Amino acid sequence: MIRKALQGYERPLLFAHRGLSSLAPENTMVAFALAMEMKIPGIELDVHLCKSGELLVMHDSSFARTGRLAVPENNTVQIPAPDAKIEDLTYSQVQLFDIGVWKDTKFKGEKVHTLAEVLSFLDPQIYVDIEIKTESFDCKEIAKVTAQVITNELEKRPENPNRYIVSSFNPVALRHFRKYSKIPTAIIYSNESGVPSYLRKGQGSWIGNTDLLKPCWKDYDIANNAETSIDSNSLQKNKISLTKIKKRSKKSWFWTIDTKETALELLEYGAEALISNRPQDLLPLLQK
Repeated sequence: MIRKALQGYERPLLFAHRGLSSLAPENTMVAFALAMEMKIPGIELDVHLCKSGELLVMHDSSFARTGRLAVPENNTVQIPAPDAKIEDLTYSQVQLFDIGVWKDTKFKGEKVHTLAEVLSFLDPQIYVDIEIKTESFDCKEIAKVTAQVITNELEKRPENPNRYIVSSFNPVALRHFRKYSKIPTAIIYSNESGVPSYLRKGQGSWIGNTDLLKPCWKDYDIANNAETSIDSNSLQKNKISLTKIKKRSKKSWFWTIDTKETALELLEYGAEALISNRPQDLLPLLQK
């Protein structure tokens, strides 16, 4: 049976991808605060399980791209972080890294936070898509901890109990998660080289028994494609017809759409939700 996601919220849905990542460092408190300030109705974020057992909010498994070693307040030198994996570090070790200064020096001092801290920070009126990040099929623990953190937050703030969904590229993680929680789930996929070939068409939906589909918009035949200049590793040669969106039994929530033209075309053909780095540009579409 398909679980209904985000009941009580108006469609279409709009998520700020990793917070308001176009204006602030991704997956940081400042990015989430800015999204709330700009009245974006939804937040998308990513979680990893660190060595000491905490569920941490960060996209990459490594600090190489967004991490810098913390330096004294009066020091302007940015020291690149080693290529350290979150899964190999304890929570206290992770706190050595600054994940804001790479974006702009005005964001210096931003740290990685736990999922529990972020959920407590977010307004309970906001809906949240929590993406489980793990490539391993030995992923029972991260699924279990994710379910427990959400349960704990809903016990503390039971308002809007339908405000969460959990998604992942990893269908096994979602299959495990469903054993511990009734929160709806979504399989993320795209026809890109980084995705295993047997999962590029959304096959993970039946493996993980998910309720929703989260495809990449680049795999679809967008007529008014204003985002063609955006680099893509897509292997798709024959694009998927947009007419298939309405024919599917499961709703489609698309990532990552950053122009009004692409958003309008997807919505016209039945897309139920949009995930965007620039949700502030798409917000007027929800008000029509």
